Amino acid sequence: MLANTKVDAESRLFRLPFPSYVLVYTDRHTLGVAERALAGAGDCPLRGQMLAVLCAYVMEPAPGGSRVQVGLTFDALAGRPPHLMRWELHVDPNGTLEKTVADALARAQTPAAGLFRPLLDAAINVTLYTTSAGVQIEQYRVDRSQQPNRPEPAACLPSDSVYYLPGKINISHVQKLQQVARGPSGRTLMHRFMVRGHWRRPGPNWKDQSLRWIEPYWRGPSLAGVIEREYRVSAGPS
Repeated sequence: MLANTKVDAESRLFRLPFPSYVLVYTDRHTLGVAERALAGAGDCPLRGQMLAVLCAYVMEPAPGGSRVQVGLTFDALAGRPPHLMRWELHVDPNGTLEKTVADALARAQTPAAGLFRPLLDAAINVTLYTTSAGVQIEQYRVDRSQQPNRPEPAACLPSDSVYYLPGKINISHVQKLQQVARGPSGRTLMHRFMVRGHWRRPGPNWKDQSLRWIEPYWRGPSLAGVIEREYRVSAGPS
């Protein structure tokens, strides 16, 4: 949901919702990003395998928020232990989160470290989202006295509380070109483009000083449309 959002907030506005927590990703987009990163890492034992789950373990070793540890576990659920990678973020209150992530990757001193930046950005964006203004998060209580009716990664967590973030960003997709406009130089095709999501800090006189999330949106003339193509998957020759 936050894959198209910039990590452009000021570091001083960054805070964890809990001293430690786990973010569980099972969506194909995030897992695909992780698979491509592992493919370029070289010596990963899960290289070339399809992942089933990615977990981001976020922890604040000491109060104050100046250091945040982020551990990523990649698991294909194929009978072998998950692959673990870990970074330490040095949060400078006078800097930006973009620089915080860049510095953490630079300290890794490995050529493939940059491949994992989208995953670190995702963990930071989710953390910002949980503490931003106007967000309502669903809490789910794990009943340990009964087996869950559906598989829940949360059932294996030490806490009895699991929090679900809202679903997908509601972006309107237009199936065909709606309008062709005429310009002074002849027939011109109007177009629209998507603006990435970003974070907006509150005004100094606002009562709620939490960050505001501006979700991705289409920019351009209202009469313009987005051309979308339909692709059909068919079996190839055997």
